Amino acid sequence: MHRRQTPAGPQLKKIGSPISCLRPLPEDEIFGLQRAFAADPRPEKLNGAIGVYTDETGKPFVLPVVRQAFEHLQASNFNYLPISGDPRFLELTAKLVFGEQRYATLAPTLAAQGVSGGTNALSLFGSLAKAADRRPTLIIGEPTWENHKKIFDHLGFAWKIFPHLTAAYTFNLTAALAALKTRRPSWVLLHGGATHNPTGVNPAQQEWQILARTMAEYGHTACVDHAYTGLGDGLIEDSAPIHQLIAAGVPTFIAVSFSKNMTLYQHRAGALLYAGKTAKEKTAVASHLEHLFRATNSNPPAAGELVVGKILSEPQLRRQWEGELAAMRSSINERRAQFIKLAGAPYGYLARCRGLFSLLQLGIKRIRALREQQGIYLLSSGRVNWGGIASADLPRLAEVVRTAD
Repeated sequence: MHRRQTPAGPQLKKIGSPISCLRPLPEDEIFGLQRAFAADPRPEKLNGAIGVYTDETGKPFVLPVVRQAFEHLQASNFNYLPISGDPRFLELTAKLVFGEQRYATLAPTLAAQGVSGGTNALSLFGSLAKAADRRPTLIIGEPTWENHKKIFDHLGFAWKIFPHLTAAYTFNLTAALAALKTRRPSWVLLHGGATHNPTGVNPAQQEWQILARTMAEYGHTACVDHAYTGLGDGLIEDSAPIHQLIAAGVPTFIAVSFSKNMTLYQHRAGALLYAGKTAKEKTAVASHLEHLFRATNSNPPAAGELVVGKILSEPQLRRQWEGELAAMRSSINERRAQFIKLAGAPYGYLARCRGLFSLLQLGIKRIRALREQQGIYLLSSGRVNWGGIASADLPRLAEVVRTAD
């Protein structure tokens, strides 16, 4: 018995999935080093890479006031927040940034959106900028936080980069002004107050005034990455540049994060504020922020917002937080100063730094050797987090860095 043979038809070419075109991307350096540090069995290892504050013995640290606030949270309601976030949290965050009197003046034209941490706030700002400007250009000093490039490259921004530092390791005002003096209004990303990441070097008060006037003259919009409020010179001092931008008439977004100054890293408490010029503008911006946030995150995480709201709204907890924050700031400054004393004159430039971070001027080969031979983890840029180095480990860090020189 013979089987009937089916006539051969045209052979269909197998179509591959678009996923097959993807290639692995490089691992994030900061979290890659964190993973390597966790796997490193050497007991003498030091982690100066990731931006987490530890106590002076190097142990993980949570502010006591934050622990206390968590214990008193009502656990009976796990419903959604409004898309924009907890109203009390947003108002108190704005008052923290602007101060009570300035907030009262700005409130009619102030838009506020709760976010999932500082990165989310910056991404939301970038998405709104894209909605307003099809070909946005970001003016920014370099070096900057590594994640800035990922965020704004992903959103399709063009870059206009100026050197943040002079050869003397001071803020490069001349280069910044040259970048700002362009007739096409652009979007300018600034680091908040006295807490530049990664250099720790910031404009002086008079330089902030000049920058604000220039930005207003050339029609730029600012976004201040305000991730370390209170860890530079103080809560009021670190927000002063924002006040100068607004006083100069610069439309200003503020990406606020409570990860560092309330040790709420994994709870992603933050807000994106916009200080505009009219109530109509406020309404438009707020509606776009809600729309964009709904499409990507849907709803802000509540636990962090509720903790921040409780601490900022209760006078006793507020005073306790400000005292504990001042102690953190003092500890960071003391650790940096101790390193300078131990490392000697070549590192005297670090005395101008504020905040968690500074750059150790080491080459990539030396940084790799420190990690491989000494178990000392720094970013390839030379960024060190003073808040992550125990006081007892500073002599060793200074010694190996001095030897590397």
